[in-house]
Amino acid sequence: MGTVTRPAALCVSFLTALTLLLPAYAATAPLAEDAFLARQKSFIGRLYTEKDYFNCIAETRRLISRFPGLSQTADYLYSIEMNYFLWGQYKTAAARYEHTPGASFRRALLGAEAYGALNRHDRALEILGGLEKKALSLEERRAVLLRSTDHLLYKAEYGAALLKARSWSADFPDDTAVSSLARDLARYRELPFKSPALAAGLSALLPGAGQLYAGRPRDGVISIVSLGVLTAGSLLSFRRGNRTAGASLGVMAALVYGGTVLGARNAAEARNRRVHGSYQDSLRRDHIPPYAPEKYFSPGFAP
Repeated sequence: MGTVTRPAALCVSFLTALTLLLPAYAATAPLAEDAFLARQKSFIGRLYTEKDYFNCIAETRRLISRFPGLSQTADYLYSIEMNYFLWGQYKTAAARYEHTPGASFRRALLGAEAYGALNRHDRALEILGGLEKKALSLEERRAVLLRSTDHLLYKAEYGAALLKARSWSADFPDDTAVSSLARDLARYRELPFKSPALAAGLSALLPGAGQLYAGRPRDGVISIVSLGVLTAGSLLSFRRGNRTAGASLGVMAALVYGGTVLGARNAAEARNRRVHGSYQDSLRRDHIPPYAPEKYFSPGFAP
């Protein structure tokens, strides 16, 4: 037999060691991957708790890229959109809804809220209206009803909100909260709104009357006194032959008259905004809880 050369002997030793180490590596590799997965999930959870939404999104993407077959991938993808929403990146959250096919209930809800935050309540209502009612659970139907009502309140479409609450109340025969919502929505007919056109017309006929009608008596008194003083001063100046002063005071009186008419309209509109705001706030306080996207994760999942 020929003598084994030193390089050949080294090669044989290396192959032997490799053969012995490979099974050990194969056994420890999954453990290392599991350890990394656990650390990454914990890290993402800490970032979320600290409201570091930017890095939370980045690390979640890293996790999905490293483990594409993860059983909770759908939850992590939803958490990315949720973090964009909580971060205040509503345009990005809305765009992700539009560009990702197969929107689930929770994604549709989040997309609608993102559009609502952008003051695009029509699109929000369109998204919620596109959900198939029969495919939703009772709790999901309640969420759609409340979120739709919230968007209709922003549009001050109380009649439409009442109609929806009444039409959906059959789904909740034993739920007094839904019937209470419908009852309070019906109160919109009793709201003490003032007509801006009528307020302006009243002040045109009798300066200050429109302000009184709109609930601003002090402004009404100031308007009528100011106009009376300027008009009297103008007439008195003309009688004394001071045409310059009379004309100046007459112009000022005309401006005050116009401002009184415009002010009456503005006073009625301001009152109506306060009435709208107070009514909407009471409905939200009593019936519509704030949107909480994190409640729609799968059971046992924590971001």
